[in-house]
Amino acid sequence: MVVKRGNCSFTTKAKNAQFIGAKLVMIIDDNAMEDVTSIIMADDGKGESINVPVVLISEIDGETILKYLNSTNETISRSVALSVKFSMPHYTNHVEYELWMSSENNRSYDIVEELYPLEKSFGNETTMSVHYYLWFCPEC
Repeated sequence: MVVKRGNCSFTTKAKNAQFIGAKLVMIIDDNAMEDVTSIIMADDGKGESINVPVVLISEIDGETILKYLNSTNETISRSVALSVKFSMPHYTNHVEYELWMSSENNRSYDIVEELYPLEKSFGNETTMSVHYYLWFCPEC
């Protein structure tokens, strides 16, 4: 399904498209000057049920696709085919994951301490990176 970027979140667009049967959601950016490769389509916290792939394409590419899809010439509009391929360039059995925590959470260190033995039990199969958000509170 091809949709235009608008005022609702990427998550909302993906959920709505999936709900009506989309197998892939292609979102067309709304700013021709924007580099879509620098945009992070983050989950707004409500995307746990989304299981369709979602991609963001430039406004220029999107308008080109829409021009053909919306063509009044049936030969053109019926012959539009789109293929999207997702691949992992270097498949390995190694899993890398990140753990993000806040410095305002008193249990942050405890969680890392509890996960450390599990991380080590996987040997060289995993790499855990721990990141902290640091907050400064001048009133504290």
